[in-house]
Amino acid sequence: MDKKTKIYIGIILSFMFIGVFFQMLKPKEINWLPTYYGTHKSPYGTYVLKNSLKELFPETNISEIHKPTYEFLKENPENGTLIYIDHQLNFDEAEFYDLLEFIEKGNDVFISTSAVRIDTLNLITKEFETSGFDLIPFFTVINPNLTQKEYSFDREFSKNYFSKIDTTNSIALGKSGLLNAENERESEGINFIKHPYGKGNLYLHTFPEAFTNYYLLKDENSEYSASVLSYLGNPERIYWDEYFKTGKPTNRSLMQHVLLNKSLKWGYYIALIGVLFFIIFKGKREQRVVPIIEPLKNNTLAFVQTIAGMYFNNKSHKSISDQKIIYFLEQIRIHYHLDTSNINEEFIKNFTEKSGSDYEEVKQFFTYLENIYNEKTIQENQLIKLNKFLEKFQIKNKNGRK
Repeated sequence: MDKKTKIYIGIILSFMFIGVFFQMLKPKEINWLPTYYGTHKSPYGTYVLKNSLKELFPETNISEIHKPTYEFLKENPENGTLIYIDHQLNFDEAEFYDLLEFIEKGNDVFISTSAVRIDTLNLITKEFETSGFDLIPFFTVINPNLTQKEYSFDREFSKNYFSKIDTTNSIALGKSGLLNAENERESEGINFIKHPYGKGNLYLHTFPEAFTNYYLLKDENSEYSASVLSYLGNPERIYWDEYFKTGKPTNRSLMQHVLLNKSLKWGYYIALIGVLFFIIFKGKREQRVVPIIEPLKNNTLAFVQTIAGMYFNNKSHKSISDQKIIYFLEQIRIHYHLDTSNINEEFIKNFTEKSGSDYEEVKQFFTYLENIYNEKTIQENQLIKLNKFLEKFQIKNKNGRK
């Protein structure tokens, strides 16, 4: 390795280390993606709530579920309360019936999700229809024994409510809506219900953001979340779901880990750029002489002229005219992507639009081609006229094409 190459490598390595150093000094960007995972400390994780459950339910045994609901219920767990919090929750029909059987035995299930449709219980959610962009959302519980204070949320979220509930079986526990600039209600609806089933209860809530880190740590919003969870009473056990989560961790390969870590990712990219520079500078000095290879000559035109001469000398005027017409139609298929199997009004209209030619002139031209093609024999003067007609039209078409 000569001195010049060592200098190049030193410069490249210096830039790499400087780039990685400055990337490490940059503040970490906030991850606003909704994850709802209990170990995530990002704004839309549920780390704060999960670690506060023991304070909210001091006499309750809390355990986590890391498997599908149907597998968990097959194990015949002890009585308790199941808590699901995620952006969207979708149970299949069999799994939901297993969940209802679990409730029927005297257990409670709490589900907070922005989208839920449970036809079995005659429940349908819908999003608030708004007429402005300066509306402020509000949330509150419906219980005279709890504070009637209304709480808000300053981030974008799914503004869903229960548009259809079974009023004979379901009990409204909370509501939400939108306020306009004059603090007047623009819209309002039920967003939290209790549905007794057998010996237990199903609680459905349409604002899962209320249990995220960002919401709980902002102002006094935690009071609203605590009020919602207070309806669960003091269960002996709480089963905290960590399976149905939008941001559930997955097994990652080594390369995925590198690319998801910002510092490692930039270090990897800089290393690739450094290798590329090394190959360019090193290869430039030692590249072999590339021999000049003469390109193959295109003899297509000469071949066509030879074949045409043979036809002409043999007085095969009809064959020549047919070949010229076929070749012309082939060019139309290639350049304009039109089907030439049926020369009708639609084809003439499409060809006129794509070629930028006059409609009547195009129609007259293709009528002439059809007449020549249908002739059994043609004379030399007809062939010459056809050839001039084709050349004239092709030149005009080329110049007039848009």
